[in-house]
Amino acid sequence: MSIWGKPLLLRPDGTASGPIATFHGADAPLRGLTADLPLIQTGSGTPSTTNIRPIIPYTGITVYNGEDPIVTEDWSGTFGKIAEASYDAISGVFVLHRPFFELDGTEEWDYVGSLSTGNRYFRLYLDTLYHASSNNSNRICSHYPGAGVTSNTTNIGFAGGASSTATYLAFRPDLSVIQTVDDWKAFLAAQKLAGTPVQCSLKITDSYYPEFTYQLTPHALSSLNGANSIRAHAGTVTVEYLKQSMLYI
Repeated sequence: MSIWGKPLLLRPDGTASGPIATFHGADAPLRGLTADLPLIQTGSGTPSTTNIRPIIPYTGITVYNGEDPIVTEDWSGTFGKIAEASYDAISGVFVLHRPFFELDGTEEWDYVGSLSTGNRYFRLYLDTLYHASSNNSNRICSHYPGAGVTSNTTNIGFAGGASSTATYLAFRPDLSVIQTVDDWKAFLAAQKLAGTPVQCSLKITDSYYPEFTYQLTPHALSSLNGANSIRAHAGTVTVEYLKQSMLYI
């Protein structure tokens, strides 16, 4: 019988998600404790300069057993801010799915194309080579929709470009209002000053996930023997358990 409620159906792969109540014997510690940190974008509808939809990034995670923190990770010094990731506390494996960018107008922007035809976009090369998805739905920005702006179009939006040697952010704003690099940098600075900085994120393509898998310090959680209530301050926790363990919701 469980004081927490009805038994949770155990998955065939040996995992369960939630905030999770568990009971583990002395010979059955957890084998995996993974936190999935999904993309969080506030608001609704198509992002625009009149419908700003901020992205809420992560800088780390805390996992609790009841009210006691058992895992605390601060990744800001290593990865900066993160838009989407997964992390296994026991193995120490961290996978970056989406980097996060916040712009303020101090970046080294250039422009590509012709203003006379409307086919101009502003470009920022990144220090890290990300292989970004070309699907517009995977290009997320607070102020602009994901759109193909680097081809011969007049779309207003945000995109990420990548080759074998470089990755860049690309924006095409309303070119009747923002025509030069100085105009664009002034717009970014004004948005930052107003407390609504332009934020964006690129989805790293599935085939390149291993390239952004990092081995961090593993956490030994042998102290989880007995009754436990496991949760994290963000995302979804998945527990991998042994067959003799029991989990409840």
